[in-house]
Amino acid sequence: MSKLDGWGGYVHNNARSSVLVGYERGSYQGGGGFHPFAALGGALFPPRKSSMITPLLHITLPDDDGEDRHFAPIVLALEAMISVNLWHIRRSLRRAQQGLGNPISPLYMSGVRYKEDDPGREDWRDCLEILKRGYGDCDNLCAWRAAELRAAGINAEPVIKWQHIPRELALQLGYPSRIVPPGGLSMVHVLVRMPNGSIEDPSKLLGMGGGYNNRM
Repeated sequence: MSKLDGWGGYVHNNARSSVLVGYERGSYQGGGGFHPFAALGGALFPPRKSSMITPLLHITLPDDDGEDRHFAPIVLALEAMISVNLWHIRRSLRRAQQGLGNPISPLYMSGVRYKEDDPGREDWRDCLEILKRGYGDCDNLCAWRAAELRAAGINAEPVIKWQHIPRELALQLGYPSRIVPPGGLSMVHVLVRMPNGSIEDPSKLLGMGGGYNNRM
């Protein structure tokens, strides 16, 4: 765990900055780009015996919409992950009712723990993959938590807080120099907002340390 205690996201702090999500080792080429390794929207399809795909998602964050809108594309991507998890959860409930297996365990009863992605990586995984691995970063945990709340009729939503990290500190924390621009990084942390406005942090509830009070 880094000194930032779970601030696992990174965003280039440039005009028209970008965040690279879910890339495989060796695919990132630096310079704000990614390796065009496959057709079909950039999805890397494994051999037929596997049922998992690993997409590469490259998101551009506009700087000309004001500070509140800067991270909006990440929230939209999180909504997509929530939808995937919601589909899995509802399917597991239907199958359990038919005697075809057990429903997906609630996040806080699953045994899953918080674990930060390696510096410079952002691997977004659905709840089934996180359950198999036994751990997940903030984005994975929040996408699971929001989905199960929606399955229960509670309209929870993802919310982002961020902290600017100077380049020198980012390098000390282990981020590769090729992805750290001169202006430093904006470290992103994901939480869940309830309909009444209260904030829940699954990462802290599942083992993340730290006590940062940053912008949301």
